Amino acid sequence: MKVVINGSDLELRSLNENSIASLINNLKLDQNRMAIALDGEIIPKELYNKIFIKDGSRIEIIQLMAGG
Repeated sequence: MKVVINGSDLELRSLNENSIASLINNLKLDQNRMAIALDGEIIPKELYNKIFIKDGSRIEIIQLMAGG
């Protein structure tokens, strides 16, 4: 499946399922410090297991960082 993540084309092959949660796990990201938009809509964390990625999806991953 081909998707666009943060503006870069990516071929996803190793997802067990096509949920947002599976993508986060596959990319080894900390879901507590991020926000995700799928096709222009922010996805609430409680829906990561219920929202599924399709071929051609556009995903934006914003990672939160502390600093000063």
